[in-house]
Amino acid sequence: FEESELQIRYRTERIQQLRDTQTRAREDVKRKRQCLEEMMVHNVCVRNLLERNHAREVLNNPIHREALNRSSSVEEDAKIPLPFLIVNTDSSAEVQFDMCSRKTNVSFECSLPFEVNDDNAILKKLGMDHTSRGVLQRLLPPDMFYYLSSKGLLDGITRTRR
Repeated sequence: FEESELQIRYRTERIQQLRDTQTRAREDVKRKRQCLEEMMVHNVCVRNLLERNHAREVLNNPIHREALNRSSSVEEDAKIPLPFLIVNTDSSAEVQFDMCSRKTNVSFECSLPFEVNDDNAILKKLGMDHTSRGVLQRLLPPDMFYYLSSKGLLDGITRTRR
């Protein structure tokens, strides 16, 4: 039997629609994978910061201080609270800063260009975005750890520190 030109055109258009759908689905998966990687890095950063802050609290507790090794890497007054933003600008810039009494809204004006970094960016710069596979295996549900590991999503946060 012969296909009509209309049937051929329909089939061609349908194939193109399916290819477009497949392309969109792949882009969606790629975007979601990047989002999951970012969330994992953020989770590791926050966990490492919490451990660091806890170590400082223990270090400052007189009962525990004697039991701790004096070579602790956590220095006095080095506890970092969350969340935070760091604004960088030239030292000659004039900066006006206002915060509401509930500390929920902040506004500032700057006379020169500036750069804003959130806690996640700073924690990465401090090297808190890495951990061991063993720690991740203890923290994550087994199925999630297996999935993330098999897809290479843990590689960026479990590499050895430089």
